[in-house]
Amino acid sequence: MKRFTNILVQVDSRRDETALLSRAAELAKFHGSALKIVDIVPDFSWPVRLTAPDYNEIQQSAVRQKNVAVQELAEKMKLSGVEVTTKVLCGKSSDQIIGEVVRDHHDLVMKDAKGQFSQQPGIFGTTSMRLIRYCPCPVWAFRPQRSTGPEKVAVAVDATAADEAHQALNHHILEWGIAVASDSPPHILHAWSVYGESLIKDYLKREDFDALVKDAEQESRQQIGKLLEPYKISATDPRVHVLRGDAARELTEFVNQSGFDVLVMGTVARAGISGLLIGNTAESLLNRVECSVVAIKPADFKTPIHVA
Repeated sequence: MKRFTNILVQVDSRRDETALLSRAAELAKFHGSALKIVDIVPDFSWPVRLTAPDYNEIQQSAVRQKNVAVQELAEKMKLSGVEVTTKVLCGKSSDQIIGEVVRDHHDLVMKDAKGQFSQQPGIFGTTSMRLIRYCPCPVWAFRPQRSTGPEKVAVAVDATAADEAHQALNHHILEWGIAVASDSPPHILHAWSVYGESLIKDYLKREDFDALVKDAEQESRQQIGKLLEPYKISATDPRVHVLRGDAARELTEFVNQSGFDVLVMGTVARAGISGLLIGNTAESLLNRVECSVVAIKPADFKTPIHVA
């Protein structure tokens, strides 16, 4: 099983983020990983910089206040046996986090899905979305647990993808999904459909169309079984769900109706296609799911964000 070794948690020390920090501490203890708490002083707007003669002092005062706050958070976490460091950064939140990930080789970023003062519509804030698109390591956009009892984790894969890059991403998603779920096995989700079904069914006899659908479902179940074989998970396991229909719609409805707390999913199939930073299915899921999301990119993904 993959293990997280160096977790970065971005907080806003002005608000209560107990749930996020508690989950990060649990994960760090389970994996024996280091944990860094980061807070960020954003750049002030140009009008503020021009009109405030003591702008630098204002910024440094904010840095000092946040340093005290994150150190207090760290001391509380150290009492539970977690190795914690702290850092306060200045600048654009997503770019600063990505820079810290690259410089210090973090293998997971955790942050609240949406900031207290976010004006971004939808479930995820601007910083979360930029990290999901551009951060080279897995990003956990955190929302409080929906279920009671053990955390319910779902891992979404596309088992019928034919190209090697997408198959490699499937394994990457599964490995990190199992790591996210820690000691509780995750649910595996795969959606399939007959390509061009609405058109084809009008030109085939009912029995021929039914046979086509049956063959497509059988092929999907065989492919999911083949994908899960290295992990010693059977395609008939009750935690494996093979859904028929449009992937974005079926996965969204299943995740929301089943009360999952976390969805682990891939965001891109290939790292080398210019401009393709998030796929259509991933985009649809992010706009509609009601739980935390852990976004996984291909192992060879390179961030387009310039890091000094």
